This record gives sequence, C-alpha cells and structure tokens, in this order.
Amino acid sequence: MICKSACERMLRNNTSPEYYPDQFLRGAGLAIHQMLPLLSTNINREPLTNMLTQELYDRLESELQRQEEVSSDVSIKLATVHDGMVKDVWVLLGPKLSSGSTRGFIRWRWQSLTIALRAATDEMSSREQVANMMLEGVQFKVDVEFDATIDYTIRSKILNSDVISDFTRRPLLVRFETPYFQPAEEMLRSRSMSRPDEAPIDWNWRVSDIDYLLEQDFIERRKKEDIQDEEHAQREMGM
Repeated sequence: MICKSACERMLRNNTSPEYYPDQFLRGAGLAIHQMLPLLSTNINREPLTNMLTQELYDRLESELQRQEEVSSDVSIKLATVHDGMVKDVWVLLGPKLSSGSTRGFIRWRWQSLTIALRAATDEMSSREQVANMMLEGVQFKVDVEFDATIDYTIRSKILNSDVISDFTRRPLLVRFETPYFQPAEEMLRSRSMSRPDEAPIDWNWRVSDIDYLLEQDFIERRKKEDIQDEEHAQREMGM
C-alpha cells in the first residue's frame, strides 16, 4: 500500500491532480470500449496495433488466427462498464535495460517500483545516484480493474452452433503503460504541452496485459533479471 501510494504520487506529480486518477479512468473506460470488440475473428484488427503493446498484440493475434484456421468465430462485446478502480501502479526509473544488458547496473526493486542504478562509485553518493537515474528514464504502468458486463461467444462454423456463449458481469483487469521516456525530460516536455485535465501529449498509453494473460511471462522475466543481477553483483565482488 505504501509503495502504491508513492508510485501514484509520482504519476500524479508528472501529470496533474485533474488528470489522475479521474480523467485517466474515464479514458481507460473509453479505451476498452474501443478495444474489446476488436478482439474478434473475421474483422479488421489493424487498429489494435496502436492500442496494444507488441507483445500483447502478437499473443492475441496468434490465438485469433488459430481460431480462424479451425473455422471458429470469436465475438467479444462490452455491454457495460459499471465502474473502474486503480489496483496498482508500477514505476520504472533509470535507463531501460534490455535482457542481458545489465553490466554496470543494479536493479533495485521495492514491490511495484524498480530503479536501475549504476554501480556505486566513490565520487557519487547513493542518494545522488538515485536522483540521476530518475533523470535518465521513466515508465509508468497502471493496473485497472473494471466491473464490466461482457458478451463472449465462440461459434463453430463446422457444427453451426455456439461452443461457448457467455453473457456475464465480472471483473476485467487491464494494464496500461506509457512509452519508456529516455531521458525523463521527454515526459516533462509532453506534459507542458497539455491541459491539466488531459493525458500528456505523446504519452500514448497502450494496453500491455488483459486478465493476467502475460503475467506469468512477466514474473518469469523478473526472476531471470534478479538472478542476472545477483550473478553480476557476485562477479563484481570477486574482482
């Protein structure tokens, strides 16, 4: 809870109290109204490339293509969004580290906050390092839980009947994320061009996960990163 509050404060300070959380949640609700119907077969899904991260798009597109290949029609309709609330906020600070590129850096994690720190030097204190890393890059991710009524159908063309037909009210968890701003001043520049109640220009929020579809991949990636960081730290100590 303390970490979530700290991450929310960072997000609010870098947008505005008018935008987050109220306007953000309104925009998130509109986004899923546009997105969910596109997660269907036999329609033009190209608009999803501007709504989803590449990783999520690839996963969903491959599954929808598979359904088309077996002559199944998938239809998702969002009947109503009754409410929405922020479940968690993730913040990544410092330069973006790709897999295997952690040499000279240490990832410091506290729940949903991750900071990429350069290896300590005698010339710079830990506090100064953290301050500098905050200037090098930043990314926000927000988990929103919607209370939604969804109409979901899978129909077999071969059987000419519905295999699944579900009209239900249920929680729908969606993760939204910003681009990775490097340096962080790119984020501040876009904020200065926007009204307080608007999403900052060039933030381009995208959906990066739905109902924890990619969560296991995310967890495994974090574990791998932590192991790499530990191995790097041991090598540095042995030098």
